[in-house]
Amino acid sequence: MNEDTANADATWNQLLEQYPDHPLVAEALYQLGEEGSPQWEQVWQQFPAHPRSVQIAQMRLQEDPQQLPMLLLLAQHGRYVPEIETVLNRLTTEYASQLQPQDWETIAFAYWELGQYGNAGFAYAKAPPTSLNMYRAGRGAQLGDRTEDAIAAYKQMIQTHADGEETSLALLRLARLEQPEAAKAYADQIIERFPTEAGAALLERSKILDALNSPQSASQARQSVLNQYSQSDAAAELRWQLAEQRAAAGDITGAWEMARQIAEENLTSELAQKLPLVGNGRCSSIGLRMPKLPLSTCSPTIPSPTMRGDRRFIWVGMWAILPMSVKRHQNCSSLRFVHCLRLALRQCKNSTNWDRIQMPGVCGKWNLPILANQLWQSSSPMG
Repeated sequence: MNEDTANADATWNQLLEQYPDHPLVAEALYQLGEEGSPQWEQVWQQFPAHPRSVQIAQMRLQEDPQQLPMLLLLAQHGRYVPEIETVLNRLTTEYASQLQPQDWETIAFAYWELGQYGNAGFAYAKAPPTSLNMYRAGRGAQLGDRTEDAIAAYKQMIQTHADGEETSLALLRLARLEQPEAAKAYADQIIERFPTEAGAALLERSKILDALNSPQSASQARQSVLNQYSQSDAAAELRWQLAEQRAAAGDITGAWEMARQIAEENLTSELAQKLPLVGNGRCSSIGLRMPKLPLSTCSPTIPSPTMRGDRRFIWVGMWAILPMSVKRHQNCSSLRFVHCLRLALRQCKNSTNWDRIQMPGVCGKWNLPILANQLWQSSSPMG
């Protein structure tokens, strides 16, 4: 042993004596020990989540693959290792009879994190029957195309955890999987028992009523979503659908209005993230000076005080009515459309005072969305 090695060992031993419970102790034990030594045994038993423990488990399995404790350690703490899928598959096929419910929960979570939801569903079905585990057993079955198993799992979860954190979501899944009459009852349960999820349930109820050939009741349900739960994600989803439908039908102003409502009422929804902005001056929330970069895909979650709502919503509305072919080619066609929008604004400029616009998109006798759309249709692609 040379002097440097001796000094290093002395430092590691000093660390063990003075800080026996510190995470660095795992590294000290690893450096002081070797394969089969008491130090390495202590590493994985005392610090199972430490990277050195994962490394020890991998080395031991290379020498002897039939070591259940090492496989379980990797399943719980080594989800990042390349061979993790093989480890999980071996546990569920070769050691199924030896696994405890907690082991199944560990395996299920690892599968879930890997995005293998079907396998996760099988494992969650054998895990402790918590609200989350039972819900994921159903959801895993659903994503694994085992619809009947999913329905059975959701129903069992609802019976076991009537007021669980995931119960309303399980009811919503059932409303989407069951036949219309039964589905309607599940949606009604959500509306009655879970007020925070009532918007989503009411939107689902409208779809069920459509399936039951009750268009008037379905329309009333959708209107209730917009009126009673205007700031919900369900309202954002409905507005987005209506915007697309109206745009497809040629109702440009109606589509624009739905997009404007998303930007105004549903700023925190995922769909709002798809709405670009346009405005004058600097938008502090996205860090853009609009004359230089007129196209942005950032959401107006924090509207700039220097950007009037009128100006901000112009581009939001325009984006809602753009043809899909334009949206797929932002680098060319969308910039061309921005050019047309500028031309439309220029034509409007002398017809009214911009700061006095009360209805976004209307410039005197001109309807701005329609005008810009017409200019886009008649113009040639920009170089």
